[in-house]
Amino acid sequence: MSLVVAVVARVISSSIALTALLAVVALAALLVGPRALGVQPLIVLTGSMEPTLPTGGLAFMRPLADPAVLEGATPYVDPAWEPTSAIRAGDIITFRMARDPRQTISHRVLAVIEDERGRRFETKGDASPRADAQPVTADQVVGTVIFSVPRLGYVADWLRHGESFVILVGAPTLLVVVGESVKIVRDVRRARAARRESPSADRHTSRFPGVTQS
Repeated sequence: MSLVVAVVARVISSSIALTALLAVVALAALLVGPRALGVQPLIVLTGSMEPTLPTGGLAFMRPLADPAVLEGATPYVDPAWEPTSAIRAGDIITFRMARDPRQTISHRVLAVIEDERGRRFETKGDASPRADAQPVTADQVVGTVIFSVPRLGYVADWLRHGESFVILVGAPTLLVVVGESVKIVRDVRRARAARRESPSADRHTSRFPGVTQS
């Protein structure tokens, strides 16, 4: 019975460790992989774009830049980024808020405005009954959202804290270490028990070849 329990415990601990490892690898691939293709993940913090971009989801944005920026106004911008002239009605764009450029918001483009003031975009959240008060200027645009994964933003936000990552990786690792330690202790005890039993077996055998003791 103890052997069955030990085997089951070892299988469970190994399965948990493997599952956690695969989860970490998959999440890392999902977060880091798109960056290699020029796509940036964004955590969805509000419900203004629900159900398309649910709160707590992870949206993936393709960076854009105004044509004037690409011509060298800000040389740090990646030249591979597409200009905002590619934006069409129906696209979801991420843009800096006029009142606080440090904050960004993602809304759908209702219409593209071309006039003497330049290229601008009328936007609206899918969950909002009205369009945004002010059109978005080309230089406010950060990029376009190409797809999103529900709830993954919660996980990404949790993993940004060091202790969370330690728990996710450390707990399964500890289970494996404990399981292997128990196995080693058990093997040592069995070896000692086998050594204790061997002298009793030798008493039934003569030291002289061909002669056995009765």
